[in-house]
Amino acid sequence: MPKPAQLLLQHQRLSDRERVLRDNIERIESALASDPEVVQLEEKLEAARAVQQAVATRLHESDRAREDHRSRLRTREKELMSGRIRNPTELMQMSEEVKHMKARFVEEEDAELRLMEDVEIAERRRDCEPSWKLFAPSLLTLSLQKNRSGPRCQRRRGPPTRDSACSRRWPWSPTTSAPLAASR
Repeated sequence: MPKPAQLLLQHQRLSDRERVLRDNIERIESALASDPEVVQLEEKLEAARAVQQAVATRLHESDRAREDHRSRLRTREKELMSGRIRNPTELMQMSEEVKHMKARFVEEEDAELRLMEDVEIAERRRDCEPSWKLFAPSLLTLSLQKNRSGPRCQRRRGPPTRDSACSRRWPWSPTTSAPLAASR
């Protein structure tokens, strides 16, 4: 069983490590916030989200309106088929009304399908490039600027080779934000 002094030392080391990591996170977040490329990408992402939200709202409203028209159409059809109306003129008028309602309902369904396609396109645009992929090169560059000696595995063994485990875990070159394979 570890002694209290050992536990205290271990706790202090972990606390120091936590502080260092929190400082790194704050530094990277502030650097990302001031990076114009990151700001531009965030604005594009927000714009894509806004477009997707607007199209989804239109789709929801269209769906509600279509369901409302469907219920009115069913009510009219039931009334027409009930036999309650005996006047031929009223039957003809109601039959025409139902016919027009069906035609409008078909148009509404087509419009809703187009809206669904628009929602799908907007979602694809929004989800096209996950934000972590966009920011990964910048994060790596910031991290490497802090640690002038490069990634941890390079400090121990020198620069990564094509087959080293480090090059598989760390796909970007330590001096640029380009992938290692492109720089070879």
